[in-house]
This record gives sequence, C-alpha cells and structure tokens, in this order.
Amino acid sequence: KRTLPERSYSADLFRKGRGAIAQKVGEEALELALATVAESPERALSEFTDVVYALLIVATELGIEADDIVRSLAEKKAAARR
Repeated sequence: KRTLPERSYSADLFRKGRGAIAQKVGEEALELALATVAESPERALSEFTDVVYALLIVATELGIEADDIVRSLAEKKAAARR
C-alpha cells in the first residue's frame, strides 16, 4: 500500500477508500454465494479467490496482519469450547 502504482486495480481501490473496498467485499461475497448454489465447483473456486483477494485488501487497509487473523481465529475457537 505504500506505493500505489498508477495502473493497478488494488491501488485504485485504496485511493477510492474504505467505502469502495467494503462494496467490493460485498459484491464478491454475493457472487460466491450465488456460485455456491448455482455454478460448478470451478466457478465457485474462482469467486472464492475473488473474496480472498477483497479480504486481503481490507486487511491491508485496516493494518491487520496475518498473525492478527490467526490469533483472532484461535480466540474464537477457544470461546466456542466454553
């Protein structure tokens, strides 16, 4: 995110801000949900990949590191066992 190339879709999302990033997550999640019930596994995988990409953009925008995600998952797992 430090260097935003002129011709980069990711950079364009960062320039547009959190609203645009959030909208992209929603769009991709909806496409995944629809593909899950109405498309082939290959198509669903493609949409899944798009969701992961959008989530990585969110993480970068918010300063969330991979370790933060792993820690949060572990905390949720521990809480579910209680």
